[in-house]
Amino acid sequence: MPPDVGSSGRSSREGATALPFADAQGVSRRTLFHMAGLAAASALALRLPPLAESPRLVGLLMPEGAAAQSVRAALAAEYRVVSRAVGTAPSALVAEARSLLAAGRMDALVGALNARAAPRVAALLAEASIPFVALEAGANAPTAAERLPGLVYRTAGYWQASYAAGAWAARQIGRRAHVLTSLYESGYDALHAFGLGVREHGGTVVATTVTRLPGEIPAAVAALGRTAPDLVYAMYGGAEAVTVLRAYRAAGLRGRVPLLAAPFMADAVRGEPAAEGLRSVATWVDGEPLGALAPGGVAVRATGGAPLHLRELRGGGHQVVGRLGDTAELAAVADRIRPEPRSGWLDPHVGY
Repeated sequence: MPPDVGSSGRSSREGATALPFADAQGVSRRTLFHMAGLAAASALALRLPPLAESPRLVGLLMPEGAAAQSVRAALAAEYRVVSRAVGTAPSALVAEARSLLAAGRMDALVGALNARAAPRVAALLAEASIPFVALEAGANAPTAAERLPGLVYRTAGYWQASYAAGAWAARQIGRRAHVLTSLYESGYDALHAFGLGVREHGGTVVATTVTRLPGEIPAAVAALGRTAPDLVYAMYGGAEAVTVLRAYRAAGLRGRVPLLAAPFMADAVRGEPAAEGLRSVATWVDGEPLGALAPGGVAVRATGGAPLHLRELRGGGHQVVGRLGDTAELAAVADRIRPEPRSGWLDPHVGY
């Protein structure tokens, strides 16, 4: 059995590094990458001792956009950066990685790693004897085939937070959980991790409702009571997250059936009156670095993992109300989440 992640207790925030964007508006997949570049630089610093005569040369492989620009800027403070824009196809990532390595001596590669490209990228790394630092939200758990020499993952611990939320809910709220999710969120391991956490701690997922369009949300929420759940776990982002909260209140479920939210959803609804008291689990809290993405400090433990915080929205901000262990403690869970081969929908690129 996995470690008991049902315990609680206050989390120390001593020595935390303030993040203005996290204080003001929470964390989204977009703002996550403001820290990702620093995380990559930190990871490389551990593997690549600085050279006095010239900066290290790092290849950046990401889809072009704001996220890539943030990572590039952070890396450029320490390294010479050569950027290549890549699409979502595994072959494109492999081709660009091969091209960078053939063009000259690279000390490392950094970017968004497509799961299906991992074995081929790892083979290139072995030939060149360099690391690849993969930057992700952590919605998918790397399988055994993706945990290869040379691949270094820096994530925000999304799937671990989902597993911990399921385990805590089954122990502390009730054994019957109903999952409500958008089609977008349904393609990731984080969804299955919540269910596994529930089941491995004595509960069951009585139903999973997937909405495909925003207009379907009110009816889906109104129908939740038919399964007599002890709790509902919701996975949405942006405006849809607010729609879920308002529909939940309109259906008379608030205060009657506890609602837990995925971490990005909880951050998306900060300041919404209906969000008061909403609980979630995440590796980050207000004013602290993004868990395993943090370049250092209290958020990253000696284990290499990050703390899992049970958070509650109060007055428009997250308050830590418990500690549910550490992401490193859940490493063995990854292979139990979804053993069958992934489809294209489950590629990490989909989240960017």
